[in-house]
Amino acid sequence: MSETTFCQNCGSQSISGTAFCSNCGRAIPQPQLQSAPKIGPTLSAQSRSFPTLRKNRNLIILLIAILVLTGALVQSYTQNAVLQSQNANLQSRLTLLQNEANYYYAQSQTYQNQDGQMISQVLSLQAQNTYLSTQVQQLNLQTARPTLTEWGCSGSCQMSGGNTWPMDSAGARIGGVPDTFTYSPAYQATVSVGIFYLTLDQYVQFANCSNNANAPARISCVTGTYYDVPQTTYLVHFSSVYACTPGATSCQFFSYDFHLAEGCASYLAVFFSTQTGTINPDQSITYNPASAGTGACS
Repeated sequence: MSETTFCQNCGSQSISGTAFCSNCGRAIPQPQLQSAPKIGPTLSAQSRSFPTLRKNRNLIILLIAILVLTGALVQSYTQNAVLQSQNANLQSRLTLLQNEANYYYAQSQTYQNQDGQMISQVLSLQAQNTYLSTQVQQLNLQTARPTLTEWGCSGSCQMSGGNTWPMDSAGARIGGVPDTFTYSPAYQATVSVGIFYLTLDQYVQFANCSNNANAPARISCVTGTYYDVPQTTYLVHFSSVYACTPGATSCQFFSYDFHLAEGCASYLAVFFSTQTGTINPDQSITYNPASAGTGACS
């Protein structure tokens, strides 16, 4: 009867005397012939070691797997630590960049506010410059063409007792119109007051008129064109002046204020009323010499 042996490599059974394993092809060691049997167990050490070798092989595989898994875990932990460190660095840089962005934004807002303030200051300075330029022009005009008060006063003074003048129904107040000046009457009165502008010759006719009931009656004796400001209780500067002809049914608008004395020293102003009352004048004149004779002097 043939004996059975086991392959030391894979543990498969083989017939005694077989040189190679039929399962894995490895060489099978042959037992040495002995001259006399030994006392004790007859199983060879090789056949007794098969379960131990298989157990050791599985243990080695398990250890290798544990080592591989441990290495993978260590590598994963290391990579995770590196990634966490990089993420922390990125978060730190992001925080720094955000802080810088906030700083530059705040600076930008500050500069914009300062720019807005500077623009407002420039606009304010431009407005002041325009105002001062206008003032300078007015002062230059006043220097070149000063305006003077000839009769009465303005403002609160105009209605004061010291600037109140009586008017009667038959008489008139006569004043000269200075040459080289624009004549600009203004007044407030308790009765309607009008103005006639007459040349010296016309005033002689006016004063000597036989129809002397009042100024409107005496104006009928005047020849030629005279100038009239219609009767009113309130007259302002730059008032309308009309050119009239005795006997005409109406007068024609001539100018605002009276300008014919700017080049002629031959005019008088006749303030008149057909009722008894008072007048508070604010009569002014502005220097404005004409380059040639005007009115009766042209």
